This record gives sequence, C-alpha cells and structure tokens, in this order.
Amino acid sequence: MPLYHAQRRSPGKSVMHHALIDTDNRLGLLRSRDLFGPRVVVADLNASGPSMALVDDVSEWTAVQEVTDVEGARARLPVAQARGPYDPFGNNCEHFANEVATGKRESPQLQAAVAVLCLSALLAWLLSG
Repeated sequence: MPLYHAQRRSPGKSVMHHALIDTDNRLGLLRSRDLFGPRVVVADLNASGPSMALVDDVSEWTAVQEVTDVEGARARLPVAQARGPYDPFGNNCEHFANEVATGKRESPQLQAAVAVLCLSALLAWLLSG
C-alpha cells in the first residue's frame, strides 16, 4: 500500500495540519510487522517536535499526494526530523511533509496567508489616503 502526504483540519484552528501517512511501513518506522495486521503510521511535526503515532483510523485525513519516491522519502525523513524545533514560519508541519515527500521545503498554505496579509495591508494603505 502507498505512502501519502496528507492533510486534515487542525483541531481548534483554521489551518490544515500536514503529515505523512505510511500504510505499509514504507518509511521503515516500525521495527517489525504487526502480528495483528498492517498498521498505519502518521509521521508529522508539531509544536513538541517530530512525532510518530500508530493509528487505526485515517478517515479524517485527505491525501495531498502519493509519495512515489519512497527511497528518497526514507532518506529525507531523518534530515527533516533533525531540522530543529517547530516554527510556524520556517519549520512547520507542511514544510516537514513536503520535504520528506518531494525534497522541497515549502509551505503553500503559509505563502498564501502571507500574500493575503500583504494585499490586505496594501489595500488598507491605498484606502487610507
């Protein structure tokens, strides 16, 4: 089964939370196969740092993209995990998931928010004078 870059609404926030959904231990995060069937691992970056959780239900997650370069993702994961603490502007969950999935550290969600803020400030300035 595939490896995905996925997203879900952050509880209590108006932003999306991004993570990697590993449905068949493609990233090698589990030391051995589960005796009770395949387990799903959610690997992400949050305010506490990089995390990994075994989950039974991923229905609240939506796939952003399937990760096709699994070997590359496996190599990029420890680099992304070692980047340092969570920073909403420079090292957020979307940066983390995109870096592992594609090798590109980017946050389109953050870029859009900054663009809206800049346009709002420009519009306010134009209307003020």
